Amino acid sequence: MSKIAGITKDKVELKSEKLELGLAQDFNKATDAAIDAVGMGTNKAKKAKEPLESAINQLKNSLSAIKRAEALGEKLDKAVKDLGVGEPRGFLASKSRLEDESKRAKDIIDKLEKISSQLRF
Repeated sequence: MSKIAGITKDKVELKSEKLELGLAQDFNKATDAAIDAVGMGTNKAKKAKEPLESAINQLKNSLSAIKRAEALGEKLDKAVKDLGVGEPRGFLASKSRLEDESKRAKDIIDKLEKISSQLRF
């Protein structure tokens, strides 16, 4: 009976070692998958920085366009007052829209610049 007990004990030890080996292999695979996922995410973040910078530049350019339009609006406003005629239809709405878009662009630029400044690899 002791021989049978020894075989059973060996089988239990072998099963335990197989179980440990299987768990270790599963852990290694899970670790590799997690590291790969971080690497892929990091690569995507690096690639995202260029379009982010492009968007910031585009928005800054839009601020210049807004300033030009606002300057023309001021000239138009002055001319209308000098001539004593009414403002063109939609003028006040357009002027207000320019102000809103300027604020919006500045807000977005601030947010994107904060994000971009934190993307250092």
